[in-house]
Amino acid sequence: MNLDGKMNTIPTSDETITFKRTHFYSVFVVLAFAVGILLGYVIWGSSSGKAQNAVEA
Repeated sequence: MNLDGKMNTIPTSDETITFKRTHFYSVFVVLAFAVGILLGYVIWGSSSGKAQNAVEA
């Protein structure tokens, strides 16, 4: 029972959101690509800055 005294009901199909597996994977692939590009940019950028400082010194 809820606090207002009503019984808990199982939500009907109109109240739930469903995703197809292919939609989930397509969004996951796009996000994984974006994270990989960003992570590569950060790692590559941080290592090249150290190499430049060593050459200048």
